[in-house]
Amino acid sequence: MSSRRPPPADPLAAVLSRLVEPLATRASDPMRRVTLAWGEVCGPVLARHIEPLAFEEGVLHIGARHPQWRDAAFQQREVLTRALRRHLPGLRFIRLVTVDGPPPPPPAPPRPAVVADPRTEGIADPALRGAFDALLAARATRESEEDEAAPPAPTIRP
Repeated sequence: MSSRRPPPADPLAAVLSRLVEPLATRASDPMRRVTLAWGEVCGPVLARHIEPLAFEEGVLHIGARHPQWRDAAFQQREVLTRALRRHLPGLRFIRLVTVDGPPPPPPAPPRPAVVADPRTEGIADPALRGAFDALLAARATRESEEDEAAPPAPTIRP
């Protein structure tokens, strides 16, 4: 039986987590280990709204910027605790508090639907083909925005 996990939805996130994981595991400071692994442990959405504050006597204090995010983290506390124990073996439990702080950054605007580009039809891997289609679409969008923002060409009169 194979123990391989299915490919992640975001290949970049998978690569980054593979790069950060060894750093987080080897860091000598417990808070450094947690900080390096925070996005992987919490996931990108929750990680934007909660943050590790301190690790004292087996208790990791986590601050949430709003009571709703504290409640969301509370509902996930068992999953978070198990994932955090890989980086903090002495972790007994987590304590969640609401903290004042700057509001989280606004969510990224939704990406437009990516249309298959005929130049990528020879790529067999659907994830790779999709990444190239998205890259080509973003490039075309950027070029059209630059064309719209460019000043009109000067008119030369004899």
